[in-house]
Amino acid sequence: MDENSLTKEILKKRTQQLAKYEQNVNKDKDEGLELIVFLVGNEAYGLEARRLKSIRSVKDCIPLPGVAPFIKGITNIFGVLYTVVDLKKFLGLAHNESSANSKLLIVEHETLKVCFLVDQIMSFKKIPADMSDTDITGIKSMETGLIKGITKDTLIVLNMDKMLEKITKESKEF
Repeated sequence: MDENSLTKEILKKRTQQLAKYEQNVNKDKDEGLELIVFLVGNEAYGLEARRLKSIRSVKDCIPLPGVAPFIKGITNIFGVLYTVVDLKKFLGLAHNESSANSKLLIVEHETLKVCFLVDQIMSFKKIPADMSDTDITGIKSMETGLIKGITKDTLIVLNMDKMLEKITKESKEF
């Protein structure tokens, strides 16, 4: 075997080894979703924790006239104005006033400054990527894509991208 062929063979083996390593790294990353679990009404919901910027207590929320019904108002957090989305109204649930345990989930987005009003923070939880059931019919939010799936322990996993898309679309209609 000449030197050129030997070099090509060595490079080919290295490429195959690197490809196997890359597959293993990606497999580890895709093993599951890290969720923040919270209550809205009597239901437990989860959002991808990687999209969460921070959690804050509900302070002053200034109502705005002429906005979508699910927009509770705006709040100032460290000099930045955020739109407060009431998840009860957004998801079409029975509405009651916020409690002392209510929190704001401030989420990361390129253009929107949004926080979600939830009743109570429960925990952080990691679920396998294939753990949520998406073949559930009859749930309006599932059909519109707002729900990614429901886990075996009835945790409803919300689709952040679809939620932000709906907020943007419906906010422009007012």
